[in-house]
Amino acid sequence: MSSGLEKRFTLLFTRAREHFENPTSQHRQIAVGFLWVSLFVFVGKLAGAAKEMVIAWRYGVSQTPVCQPKPAPPIFEIIYISGRLGDDHAKT
Repeated sequence: MSSGLEKRFTLLFTRAREHFENPTSQHRQIAVGFLWVSLFVFVGKLAGAAKEMVIAWRYGVSQTPVCQPKPAPPIFEIIYISGRLGDDHAKT
């Protein structure tokens, strides 16, 4: 069982190595393009994080919580409002 799996992995890695060693392979070109895009995305994310840290250092951080979620309304309010809207709509 493991020898069949081992043969499959060996074949997979052999084919992958052949693709990446061939400079004209489309698989290699796609992988290299992916790496370049990933590098620029990473550099952009670093620049954005650095900008945010500089702004926070220069102006400080506020004392109020940034994200404070509102409590969910009770279900009876939702039913009452939807019922009232339905009644008003039916009267017009």
